[in-house]
Amino acid sequence: MNTRNWIWFTILLLAVALFSGMSALELRAEEPRRAVIAMEMLLSGDYILPKIYGWDYYNKPPLFNWILIFFFKITGSFSEWVVRLPGLLFLIGTAVFNYLFVKKYLSREVALLSSLFLLTAVDLLFYGAVNSGEIDLFLVFLVYVQAASIFHFYQRKRWFWLFALSWVFTGLAFLTKGLPAVVFQVLTLGGWFLGKGELRRLFDWRHFAGFLFFVLPVGGFFRACAEHGGEAVFYLQNLLKDATRKSAVEGGWLDILAHLAGFPFQVLMILLPWSLLLFFGFKKGVFERLKARPLLFFSLVFICANIWIYWISPDARNRYLYPFFPFFALLFAWLAVEFSGRRIAVFIGIAALLAVLRIGYNFILMPLQQEKLNSGLIYRDISAEILKITQNQPVLLTGTPDTLRLNFPFFENKTILQPPLVPYQLPYYLSKSNGSIMRYEQQPRSGIFYLCFKDFAAGLPAAQALFTFTERWTGREMVLVKVGE
Repeated sequence: MNTRNWIWFTILLLAVALFSGMSALELRAEEPRRAVIAMEMLLSGDYILPKIYGWDYYNKPPLFNWILIFFFKITGSFSEWVVRLPGLLFLIGTAVFNYLFVKKYLSREVALLSSLFLLTAVDLLFYGAVNSGEIDLFLVFLVYVQAASIFHFYQRKRWFWLFALSWVFTGLAFLTKGLPAVVFQVLTLGGWFLGKGELRRLFDWRHFAGFLFFVLPVGGFFRACAEHGGEAVFYLQNLLKDATRKSAVEGGWLDILAHLAGFPFQVLMILLPWSLLLFFGFKKGVFERLKARPLLFFSLVFICANIWIYWISPDARNRYLYPFFPFFALLFAWLAVEFSGRRIAVFIGIAALLAVLRIGYNFILMPLQQEKLNSGLIYRDISAEILKITQNQPVLLTGTPDTLRLNFPFFENKTILQPPLVPYQLPYYLSKSNGSIMRYEQQPRSGIFYLCFKDFAAGLPAAQALFTFTERWTGREMVLVKVGE
């Protein structure tokens, strides 16, 4: 098989690997929360302020939820594969964009390998692309285009377009995940212009004009929230709190020191097997040759300017590092082509092998994981049992509310009640099946089916317990009850 055919065969294997088994596993981690918010928006017709259990939700802006709603509408389904489809399409979009972008500045071989390395980095292939209903793969696309805009228009000295387009994608990323988008933009611009000795560009009038392309959509969203009855200032305050909660600001010293020591190994592990190519980076003259190629130097600057935030943050999970993957993949691909002495067919073959392993995982291990290996993934069956008992009638949530307190500098202290924390798989699978929102009510009404914790149910008058199960997050028992007259 010639190299061209080998490339297309590998791409076919990757397509099968990514798009098979999309409904084998229940929604996991953050996936059901994203799905539930989008479902509630669609079922209620309220597309402005995110809600969960019918209550305002302030932890993330709604752009990714809007994308999910689009896919719900065009497919006519709330199924797991629909929830996971947008993330996979944006991951492939990132790989395609990377190939088209990189080949303008480097060789086709480096462009091709960097896209394959991105798609087959072990953590992304076996976790991120499995739990693709989370926000992170969409964020990777936005941040990569945001950074690429800075580099591309810098090379052409088109300053207005550099600032305008990068701030547009910063705004989109902010409306997806909040403050991290702004941090990426500020640190990338500062690191790049500092490395080029052109910090004065940050004070160019075209930068201030470009910044408006961030302010207008983001400010417009918060204004719409306020007009829609939401707490816009609290929303912003909570986004800031959420970002600092994951940073060293709220980490203990022992946690920080342990993370500082282990973080480089964490990065190398999640980028396997391609991080092994870093060995060639220690050859004599590599840095000088890298610096002579602007896109490679920019990739190194992006990594160095931004990754230290995660290095000092004890709560830096692997998926938070996905926006760095295209830049690492590019550097590794260049090292493979320029210094490994191997033909690119060798690396394409490794990518094909990884795709085959992922296909095996989809068809062999995923069903076992769902049915036997992970007893926590049981909510699909529990929801089916609940709906059998209620005959597909609406099921609501009740119980003692949680309290969300925010004490952030320069903002008024605020306390807001929130629905009790229960696995988001429950509202997802219940709403998916009966087409009604699982709302939260503090005061149960007679004749209504409710889910609540067992200790709360014990205090309800004339409440009939119909079904009991263990909630796996906290190990507490939950019950399905119907309050009598």
